[in-house]
Amino acid sequence: MAKSIASPLFVGLGAFYSQKDKTRHALVSTTEGKIFEIFYSSAGKGQSYLACFDALSAADAFFATDDSTSHVIVATPDGNISEIYYDKSGVFFSSPPLASFSDIQALSAFFTSDDNERHVIVATRDGNITEVFYDAKRVSPSSH
Repeated sequence: MAKSIASPLFVGLGAFYSQKDKTRHALVSTTEGKIFEIFYSSAGKGQSYLACFDALSAADAFFATDDSTSHVIVATPDGNISEIYYDKSGVFFSSPPLASFSDIQALSAFFTSDDNERHVIVATRDGNITEVFYDAKRVSPSSH
């Protein structure tokens, strides 16, 4: 974890390649709750400020081919797991949160094209690993 002079600065780092725009994307989230995207390809590079929460404790990102949108999954200190999805038309937020857990330690997220499901793997301090999976129309938490 990168550190600023006073405290840890980064809480999440996600990356993916989008075939839609043939661009590599890196998402960085900070303890201050800010989420930034850095993108680059042979055509050039850039960055954008996507969103801000009061605070964040974990984050990851992926690209979903079923709807051609980029997704950032974040955990807030109160245990909520939320989704931010975006494309050239805008940035959108899931409401209500996808799920909520106590004492989140880490999370990872990905998309599977064989069933068009989005997956969030959540690790909590008590040692449990839980999968939350969903598509664009539903949310169905599942413990493994």
